Amino acid sequence: MAAKRRLVRSNIHLCGILGLTAERTRDALLMMHGDDAPSLSTIHYWRRRFKNGEKSVEDAQRSGRPPLNDNRILVSEWLAKHPTCSIRVIADGTGLNVSTVHTTLHSMGYRKFMSRWVPHKLSDHHQKSHRVSKS
Repeated sequence: MAAKRRLVRSNIHLCGILGLTAERTRDALLMMHGDDAPSLSTIHYWRRRFKNGEKSVEDAQRSGRPPLNDNRILVSEWLAKHPTCSIRVIADGTGLNVSTVHTTLHSMGYRKFMSRWVPHKLSDHHQKSHRVSKS
């Protein structure tokens, strides 16, 4: 998605350099990108940014909450090393909030079973090996 946005913004910039109006730019983008073409107000926004000296077609960095994927990576790396620890210990070790760790674990499908964090749904391979080892 980000690559497509960069391409569309580059096309807006090029149309501006060529002297096309915003409406003609919109028509050209509709021919190139179909329904994925930006709205006229978006075209005006980016043309104004380029006119004011903006060179980059990238989104500006934003502050705020980190993406959930980073939390998943932190929690899964911690669980690989310490599969028997509690949510509070994981939170202390990763620097995340206890409720964030709890939400992340459950969104990843983990549950505590016999004092270990295990995926709630085991794969067929795990289930079969577990049945074979028990018999």
